Amino acid sequence: MWIHSQTRTSFPPNRIIKLQLILLSAAVSVALAGESPDTDAYDANLCANAQRLVAGTPSADVEVITGEGNGFHTIQMDINVEQRRLVVAASALTAEIDGDTVLVGAACKMVNAERVADTLQVKPARAPLTCGDINKLTYEYVFDSLSLEEQRRYRNEGAALRFAPDYVAESGGEWLPLSIDKHIEAVSDADGDVEYLQISAPSVRVPWDPQTREFYQGTQHCKLISATAMRRWMTAGAFDGSTVLFPPTKQPCYAPSAESSPAGSCMFWFAPAQSMFCKDYTGAEWTADSARQECSKRHASPAALKAASSRYEGAGGDYREAACSERPDAAPLGSTCVFHCNAPDESLWRQSGDSPMAGAAAMTRACDLFIE
Repeated sequence: MWIHSQTRTSFPPNRIIKLQLILLSAAVSVALAGESPDTDAYDANLCANAQRLVAGTPSADVEVITGEGNGFHTIQMDINVEQRRLVVAASALTAEIDGDTVLVGAACKMVNAERVADTLQVKPARAPLTCGDINKLTYEYVFDSLSLEEQRRYRNEGAALRFAPDYVAESGGEWLPLSIDKHIEAVSDADGDVEYLQISAPSVRVPWDPQTREFYQGTQHCKLISATAMRRWMTAGAFDGSTVLFPPTKQPCYAPSAESSPAGSCMFWFAPAQSMFCKDYTGAEWTADSARQECSKRHASPAALKAASSRYEGAGGDYREAACSERPDAAPLGSTCVFHCNAPDESLWRQSGDSPMAGAAAMTRACDLFIE
């Protein structure tokens, strides 16, 4: 095994202390007591504390709403102006390790510093951080919580974790299906031993426009690595020749589970792509009732989006019991994006109409599978 000196982050010591105290609000008392770190408590607060760091507002009141699968796709970050509260949409990222389901990260949809400053008329207390910066702080916390012997062994015998700049997706749609493990690369030394893992955090940043104030603007989304995963690496994986921080969190898609929808379809306007779509609810868990409910959160047209003050949830798309291929109002159908391929909540987004899709390349990357 290659012997190395572990590289620390470049934050000034006083900044590290302040940021750690913010991030470790739930776990710091355990760590200071010299006991094993409460990684569960740390990870439970990961997205909330990440939002404070991204917005540059360490004392902000943050509410976390959670969702899995399609439930995460349809919940959004926001700012509750009346309560002066930042709202984060979060989803747990897990992997199967030795027969157990392990929390390896979190997907966090957050509002950025510009949106917070403009909406709440506040000045950020400090510079906002990137997704990679937050991963570094989690690394610092986990390393500092190790015993002196564990630190010595990891520094001198283990494969290091290093942090590259964020991978910045072009849109939230592209970011959603990205898997963290696809952005972790094993780098070997001249002898072929793993020298370090290089981590690039999947992120997306959409500038805030104070004039249009669209729901998807003024955002910074991050897929972050959990303290649980980093501690597992520093105490085990770093020494056994592993080339992955954890197993893949997502399986490849070769074909959707179905080409048509027994649960009906929804016609709606999708602002980021500036296009109409017809959505087939092909996954096994969809029913006519759940599909109708999901469609009720969409916008039926650009005019409907404008009437809803450009917020994410609208007055409803046009739901029908027929599949997209059976709807005259959906013709002609163009390219298809498969989301949550082969999952119980799988759906097919079919472009509707003759107009070219804005951001077609980004939509292609957003899909589990893109069918032309």
